[in-house]
Amino acid sequence: MKTIKTFVILLMITPLLTTQVFAKADRSFGDFYHKYAETDGFITFSIPASLVGFFVDKEEADFHDLLSQVKQIRFMIYDGEDHKPARRNAYLKELKQSIPASGYEDLMIIKDGCDEVRFKIRENRKTINELLMVITAEESFVVMSIKGSLDQKQMKKLSESIDIQKVKQSNRQ
Repeated sequence: MKTIKTFVILLMITPLLTTQVFAKADRSFGDFYHKYAETDGFITFSIPASLVGFFVDKEEADFHDLLSQVKQIRFMIYDGEDHKPARRNAYLKELKQSIPASGYEDLMIIKDGCDEVRFKIRENRKTINELLMVITAEESFVVMSIKGSLDQKQMKKLSESIDIQKVKQSNRQ
């Protein structure tokens, strides 16, 4: 009888323990975003799926195909106006902890002096569930999160359609 009671108690406790373990493993940028969305020094905004298509010309078929799979785009900017690097560094450290290495994969890293642009993806099989772009500078950082069901083939087609020379010229102007 004692064994049955112990077994029943274990059955009741196991879901609670596994929920806590999986909740910790499923940390994401969203947790950080919600925590600091109302905090001074942060600028945040979100674009819902229903408005995403408004930002692309109808002639851009590749973008429309890709954007039809986007559920949400979020931006978070820490402006660092108080010029306190320690505060920026603490926020940045917490941001990096909210993006666990086991859940996100580095897609591309671009460094220029102390500035860095890092693209990360969260995948499930061959579908990209989230694309993060994290830009860090001396006093600030910017994070863009695109959530949806993004197909790798669409992403590849989109990246091939970007005219690098045009991008370089626009940066020089």
